[in-house]
Amino acid sequence: MKKMSNYELAYVTLKKMIAERKILPGQQIVESAFAKSLGISRTPVRETLKRLEEEGLIDSIPNKGSYVKIISYADLADSYEVIEGIMALTYKLLAEHVQCGKLEVGELSELKKIAQALFDLYSAGSIVSWIQADIEFHQKMVSLTGNAHLTKTYENMKSSINQVLWHITPNVVDIGLSAEEHFEIIQVIEQGDVQKSILIGHRHNGRIVGQIRELQERF
Repeated sequence: MKKMSNYELAYVTLKKMIAERKILPGQQIVESAFAKSLGISRTPVRETLKRLEEEGLIDSIPNKGSYVKIISYADLADSYEVIEGIMALTYKLLAEHVQCGKLEVGELSELKKIAQALFDLYSAGSIVSWIQADIEFHQKMVSLTGNAHLTKTYENMKSSINQVLWHITPNVVDIGLSAEEHFEIIQVIEQGDVQKSILIGHRHNGRIVGQIRELQERF
């Protein structure tokens, strides 16, 4: 197995700590202390914090430091309603493409591999790798539509997607059920079933919206 670089080590470790709630929203990440805990220099830690800021997981405040971004359940629920619509449209378009022959069923083979990886990672309890594979799965879905505007809209939602995946998913989402639904999503697309693809899109992502709304009411 290839040894991780110091940057990769810092990046993976920090995301794992966020997912496992070992560091909480609003908590400061002290570069020197974090670097020392990993036995590496501050440079890869600084690069990691910059990337996580771009991903919407870290807030860097000049002359103060870097903090795990404070999330708003209300904002995340609102934004994920948009993501729900984006993914329902994505599945609809892919089913239509299969139906009219614009998309060959064989082109979904990569998605099947990722779906299987998601199920295997769930079984192994590898939440960090599961989240990364889930990101890849949905990005691939959107890309296959060939719709540049849809892809751009999805990219603009990345910050909210990351916040949900790393803060909400590990704690309240049934990732086993999600892993199973990925196979179902591919199946209805392969069948060119437009209506079912829309329904499963709303069910798959709408359930997460509901879970975030529940957190909003509780906190």
